[in-house]
Amino acid sequence: MSRENVERTRLLLELSERDDFEAALELLDAQVAAFPLVSAFEGGYHGHEGIREWWQTLRESFLDYVVDVVELRDLGDQTLAVLYFHGRGAESNSPFELHVWYLVDWRDGRALSLHAYPSEAEALAAASAST
Repeated sequence: MSRENVERTRLLLELSERDDFEAALELLDAQVAAFPLVSAFEGGYHGHEGIREWWQTLRESFLDYVVDVVELRDLGDQTLAVLYFHGRGAESNSPFELHVWYLVDWRDGRALSLHAYPSEAEALAAASAST
């Protein structure tokens, strides 16, 4: 099942990049929880409506927003997506670039949670703590 989860993660990222959110939501559990890096300040996003709100906020906050997949790792019932974000802020027009490690928990072909970490070490520690 784990190799399938890597492919699901890849598809989820591709659908998100193409703004095909309805198709992307099909890969997410109805009770999905997402915790981007800013969740420490703003809290997480829950359910499909929360995911829609998160994606809308991202699209409004950044111009030329691009996500490059650096690596996808199979961790059994989890996947680790190493992502490189770059673009420009909508208000400041300032360029930004950021590497993020997303740990995705999968069950029955749907993502249950998406947790962003600022480092590989933190993501891998979280992965090993949940197994």
